[in-house]
Amino acid sequence: MSDGACKEEGSLIAAASFTVKFNEKQTALRKKIEETVLKSGYTPVKKAEFYSLDQEAEGVVEALCGSSFVQLTPEYVISGEYFNKAVQAIHDYIREHGRMALGDFRDITDSSRKSSMLILEYADSLDITRRVENYRVLGSYWNRQQ
Repeated sequence: MSDGACKEEGSLIAAASFTVKFNEKQTALRKKIEETVLKSGYTPVKKAEFYSLDQEAEGVVEALCGSSFVQLTPEYVISGEYFNKAVQAIHDYIREHGRMALGDFRDITDSSRKSSMLILEYADSLDITRRVENYRVLGSYWNRQQ
């Protein structure tokens, strides 16, 4: 990848010149799926929820992971827009208060405990946050951003 022949997007690797191209039917499906995930806000959506829409839905959802969607677990996705907002909210809160509890994040995002846990655990895996007992502190990700 250092020679530029390949690119990495999320957990996927492809030729540098590769781009996903949707046909007309897939484009309509993509729009519907993206709207649903965006409307869900900070509530992650099960990918399987879309599979009954169309036989091509699974492929469309997978193609959106790493671009429009952030795949929190093999099962759940959230819109990239809301994940980025969550990361900024985490950063701002911890900068001000020194640490963040699950309940703090839940209150800030007005989300459920389960949704908050999925987002925070994914943030932990990216080292955006680091769990210390029942709290989160800023992870080493922020050192690389300066």
